Amino acid sequence: SGSARALPGSERRSAMDRIQFGTFTWPLNPEVFHMEYLREPRYVTSGGSVKFAGMSPLKRTVSGSGYFIGEAAYTDINTLAKLCDGTPRTFSHTKFGEMNGYLTNVEFTQEPREAHISYSFVFREADEDDVIPK
Repeated sequence: SGSARALPGSERRSAMDRIQFGTFTWPLNPEVFHMEYLREPRYVTSGGSVKFAGMSPLKRTVSGSGYFIGEAAYTDINTLAKLCDGTPRTFSHTKFGEMNGYLTNVEFTQEPREAHISYSFVFREADEDDVIPK
């Protein structure tokens, strides 16, 4: 059918409440949103010995999953997939703020229902010089 219905708990929100990556705004926020904060130890080798050199800057990884539904579902998933091109962009979340980085993974599955696509994504924050840590 031509009209899209939101899944329970994923009602449409105003544009200010929806997450964004670059120019893409999610029509429905992901059902699952996960944010990981990570610092990694740094080491230096000096005189044949390895020494602890402190911790890396704090980096965030954001992942999520949800559904694109309705006639725009195919356009939405293709638009999001095209943003997985290695170009740094701003990821915006109304509660967690903004961060610059890369969309590193997009997966989608065509559900057995017409115009119903499940998806997942991973976004990694970049260093100040736009480098993603290992």
